[in-house]
Amino acid sequence: MRFVFVCLLALLGACHSAPRVEARNFELNLAENWIDTEVRGEGVWSFISKEPLASLVISEHLVSVREGQIYAVAAGVVRERKKLERQVRGGRTIHFLDDSVRMNEDETSAEISYLGRIEGSDEYIHYIAYVSRFRIHGFWVSVETSDPQAASAVLATVLKGLKSKPS
Repeated sequence: MRFVFVCLLALLGACHSAPRVEARNFELNLAENWIDTEVRGEGVWSFISKEPLASLVISEHLVSVREGQIYAVAAGVVRERKKLERQVRGGRTIHFLDDSVRMNEDETSAEISYLGRIEGSDEYIHYIAYVSRFRIHGFWVSVETSDPQAASAVLATVLKGLKSKPS
């Protein structure tokens, strides 16, 4: 009976663990990795990643924190934001308008969100990351713009800047 109980506990734990996405050899392919069919308002497109891109884009160089240091992970994501803010695309900079870190009650995980605007355009970028003590569980990027081709270029630039290097 004890053996059955232990097996059930192990199975329950496996069901609750988040899937891990492998970062190695990731190649940007907008056709495969992005949904571009959502239209918000008149001529505003929202490009949203099909799957959480956590390990694909940022986890390998951010998630090297000691147990319990969720704030260090949050600070790492904010540092990435500041790097992007300095990144220039065609003479235009990404300016971040707002960011927030929301901790859960026991402070073991957080949702990190920030919104950016491309200077001199109507293009907005929104990032959401879900992090825990040990790893980033999900990372989504969306771009809202009246020009879908411009959105593709923005996403390509952002992912190129964030993409983990194969080791």
